[in-house]
Amino acid sequence: MEISIAEIKDYSKITELYYKLYPDKVNEIKAFEGVSLKSQIFVAKNDNQIIGFIFTTFVSYARSNAGYIEELFVCDDVRGRGIGSALVKKALEWQKNANLEVVFVTTDEAQEFYKRVRFRELGKNSWLCYSL
Repeated sequence: MEISIAEIKDYSKITELYYKLYPDKVNEIKAFEGVSLKSQIFVAKNDNQIIGFIFTTFVSYARSNAGYIEELFVCDDVRGRGIGSALVKKALEWQKNANLEVVFVTTDEAQEFYKRVRFRELGKNSWLCYSL
C-alpha cells in the first residue's frame, strides 16, 4: 500500500467515494475540486508599530466551508483597549465575505474573551464557534 497526495486526476474518484459518505445528499454536494485553504493576517498598529495581529483561515471542500482563528495576539501594555475585539471583528468580516457560516477557535486561556465577542462554547472542551 502507498499513501500519497491526491492529484487532480484523482478528484472524480474522490467525488464518487465522497457521495458514498452522504448518499442522501448527492444532489446537494458539488463535485470534489480539491481543498481550498485561504488565510489572511490582519495587524493593529499604533504610530506605525504593530501592537497586535490575528491570523485567520478558511477551508473549503465539498459541502464543508469552515473558518478558523488560528492566532490572536495583542501586546500586554495595550490589552483591554478593544484591539483584540477589533481584530476579531475584521477577521469575521473577511470570513463572512467568503460566504462562510461558522468560524471556530480553540483556546484555553482566552475563552472568556471570545465569549464576550459572541463566540459560544462547543461542549466541554476548548472549542468555540461564531455563527456569521
